[in-house]
Amino acid sequence: MKPKLTAKQQTAKINKVEKDIIKEIEKDEIFEYKTLSDLPKNLNGIKNIDIECRETIRTDDFKSEKLLKKFITENLTWFCKETLNDKLIRYAVEKPLNKRYKRYQQPKRADIYVECEKTKAIIELKNPKCSYDNRAAIGQLLDYGRELYCGNKGDLILVTTMFDQDTASTIVYYNLPIKYVYLDKKRIISYV
Repeated sequence: MKPKLTAKQQTAKINKVEKDIIKEIEKDEIFEYKTLSDLPKNLNGIKNIDIECRETIRTDDFKSEKLLKKFITENLTWFCKETLNDKLIRYAVEKPLNKRYKRYQQPKRADIYVECEKTKAIIELKNPKCSYDNRAAIGQLLDYGRELYCGNKGDLILVTTMFDQDTASTIVYYNLPIKYVYLDKKRIISYV
């Protein structure tokens, strides 16, 4: 049985893991992981990362979700090529998803909706303060996908400025049709 780590030891371990992940990220600008087990293996000689600790990658490049949206829309052709392997045809920002709403309610709106040559995608943006915001976005994306695609499956993409292991685990555990993407101004990590 493993001895339990103190809070200080856990924090030190998390910080070391984050630094190793960032070093690995800086070698290549883009990663795409197919399984959850791909993510924690072989990062600068680390064989396994203790799943008990909460691994996160965070950036402060964007002060608000609005600035994140601006950055992505200004680089949308590149974003679609890298995350969807497709060529952008057109896009809409704050696209209304339905017309069935009561007078006192705002319609649901997708942060960014893209149409490419091969696919359509809904992109939900998060600049979270905590990992709960990412997990809440999973529900939003599933609901938006149901509203917009009317039976035709498209891509659902969660773009965040804070990657956390719990959200990735939830997507994999339930086999959700969501691509989980970490983005800062220098790199993009796509977790499938």
